[in-house]
Amino acid sequence: MTNERTSNDQVYLAALAGLLHDVGKFAQRADWQRGKHTEVGAEFVRQYVPEQWREHLYPVMGHHDKPLQGRDTKVVALADRLSASERESTPVSQERQLVSILSLVGDAKQPKFWPLSPLALSKDAIFPGEAAPTQNEAVAYEQLWSGFVEMVQSLPSNDLPAYLEGLYYAMQKYTWCIPGAYYRSVPDVSLYDHSRTTAALAACFVGLDEAALDDLLRDSGQKTDVALLVGGDLSGVQDFIYTITAKGAAKGLRGRSFYLELLIEAVARYLLRRLKLPITNLLYTGGGHFYLLAPLDAQDKLDEIRADVSGKLLAHHSGDLYLALGQTPVTAADFDRERFGKKWRGVSEAMNKAKRQRFAELDADLLAEKIFGPLGQGGDEKRECQVCHYEGADVEIEREGDEEQERRICRLCQSLEELGTDLRDADYLLLGEVEPEETERAGYAKALRTFGMAVGFTAEDGRAILRLKDDVRRATLLATRDLEGNAREMADRISRQRGYPVAPGVRYTVNVTPHKGDNIATFEDLKTVSRGVKRLGVLRMDVDDLGDLLKWGMEGNATLSRVASFNFALSLFFEGWVGELCRWVNDAGTDKVYAIYSGGDDLFIVGAWDELPGLANTIRQNLKLFAAGRSDVHISGGLTLHGGKYPLYQAAHDAEDALGVAKDLVRPDEREHKKDAFNFLDLTIPWENFDSIREEQEQLVRLVTPKEKDGLGVDRALLRVLLKLYTRFTDAVRERGKPYWGPLMWQGAYTLKRMEGRCKDKEAKAEIKRIRESLKQEQFSYIETLGPAARWAELLIRKEQE
Repeated sequence: MTNERTSNDQVYLAALAGLLHDVGKFAQRADWQRGKHTEVGAEFVRQYVPEQWREHLYPVMGHHDKPLQGRDTKVVALADRLSASERESTPVSQERQLVSILSLVGDAKQPKFWPLSPLALSKDAIFPGEAAPTQNEAVAYEQLWSGFVEMVQSLPSNDLPAYLEGLYYAMQKYTWCIPGAYYRSVPDVSLYDHSRTTAALAACFVGLDEAALDDLLRDSGQKTDVALLVGGDLSGVQDFIYTITAKGAAKGLRGRSFYLELLIEAVARYLLRRLKLPITNLLYTGGGHFYLLAPLDAQDKLDEIRADVSGKLLAHHSGDLYLALGQTPVTAADFDRERFGKKWRGVSEAMNKAKRQRFAELDADLLAEKIFGPLGQGGDEKRECQVCHYEGADVEIEREGDEEQERRICRLCQSLEELGTDLRDADYLLLGEVEPEETERAGYAKALRTFGMAVGFTAEDGRAILRLKDDVRRATLLATRDLEGNAREMADRISRQRGYPVAPGVRYTVNVTPHKGDNIATFEDLKTVSRGVKRLGVLRMDVDDLGDLLKWGMEGNATLSRVASFNFALSLFFEGWVGELCRWVNDAGTDKVYAIYSGGDDLFIVGAWDELPGLANTIRQNLKLFAAGRSDVHISGGLTLHGGKYPLYQAAHDAEDALGVAKDLVRPDEREHKKDAFNFLDLTIPWENFDSIREEQEQLVRLVTPKEKDGLGVDRALLRVLLKLYTRFTDAVRERGKPYWGPLMWQGAYTLKRMEGRCKDKEAKAEIKRIRESLKQEQFSYIETLGPAARWAELLIRKEQE
């Protein structure tokens, strides 16, 4: 069924044709030219694609010909057909705007639309709403097209892989928000997602002989294997990030987290290079996972690659990190929208199986030496890193003789702290392709280079924070957030200075670090700037029932492009928008928030504890808006407070436990509405109650704040009374299973009435009366709002010595 494996250029040119096969639709909507979209697309190729590749791009014009002309055209036509088999037909033409994939989840009645705007971190650009009026739509398409053409003209024209990657990011920036099809099709898959999956499939089909292509084109519903869906899952992540001591934890924590993002990227790109595949075949990477589409003949190579990757990880991480690699074959018929969901489940099961057999693909003697044999220096304390507890010859003593600052640290931990420091001012990430090097455990840069990736960082003003070496073949410059500067101009500048092609793009990354002077603020610094009690807050949040959202929310529509669109949307929120929310907190005053990780569908943030409840609620509210108000899309959170030198790994586990408790919430009167809650102060608060609790907390703080500090001067005993009443109420409910009228109520009313009578300030007196009256309603149940509010207020006004 296959020819001998073809050259790299043929694969990349097929992907290029696939990526551009529908560019004519984009041009038509912008009124760039009239005519069939295939003819308009061909004109785009003639005007804007570098001359040396134009002759290979006839499929852009010919993929709808009858009959199809040439093998290359058939490759793209088959890829387009299978990618488009996901489309859901409708009897009428739809809006020319893209429906938000999240707005179709679950109980959706009315779809919402992404704004027709270039990709940018602003509510106007990425939050869905109503369809734009026709006249605004026309202008928006013209502006998108103009920006796209300008970016395409700036791409490196002397290197096909760099050009293809630059075009990929241009498509992402300008076509993420426009539908791939809308004429009698539900417009819920973007042109970007349809084009990149078509490109991925075309790259997979280059090796098929013409007879096989003809056969599949005659009957694209055949149960013939045509590709492989490959998934990778990096395990050991939690322990790697959090199991470190307090010595350098603040500097090293962000470095460790970001290193794992770089590592999964490096491994994914390593697989692409080993399989001779372009960037378009990487369907998703983030949250320690990746998925890619590969040709059938990759099956023979994946076992070798799996062992190779495991060996490299073992050399640099001594078994702490492992890549679970799994794959499942995909038939032509599987691309149908009602069938592809089984393929996602199949690759997940394959990865889970690999996790249960860590390193089983390696030679038994190597496993005996590296994992099951004696490790380290035989208990030599001087060779043990005080950060990660690794024992080895590369452990050095820093600041020897300084009682407060002396520590032993390995080269890897040292380099991860340096990475955390470099990230502080990094605005651009530079990923360089180099020849893979085999090295033993050293710094993070050596670990990445073993997979053929070098990393550099550049500030917005062009200052090199970490410069790439001269052995780079090509590079990708990724802006980590929206910047005033032009990424295209920065890429061109670096290319001219260093002599290798550089593709520009955007990869949003939550890179929010608190400063103290010129340094990263320590955890002790964050405790110190906390309001009230001096504690470090640790916040973890996670989207509820994500698997069910995919399984049930798409109702048999979990196709290749739809799942890619779903993942892209979540990444846009967690890797992009969450960073903006954190940045706004720090920009509003003292740096108080340290975003350790946000990606996939979860996040981990530490900071001054008093800022984190409000931030958590803001994230929850923004996710609801981002998901077009869908009741099925919600997030739970857990926030814990820590003082002294509490171990970071234990704080992380405590916050994870708090998150788990929040996810256990079942509302007595709404048993179907589970989770969607926040565990804070050892209390689980349904999110719908959070605002009222916060409002009462703010009013209680004002009540008990002295008058000379603009408060009402009520005795703090009010808080103790409310806390005692709350404790008695919850104990009674726990014993009886429901609220009941008893001594608690009249005793509480009596105590509050006496406090009211002693109050001389009219406003304070009225406020205590309001509190007392509120407790008369619904069998004293408003204490479930006042109790948590009082506990929160008490921490905000408490001095450390109390």
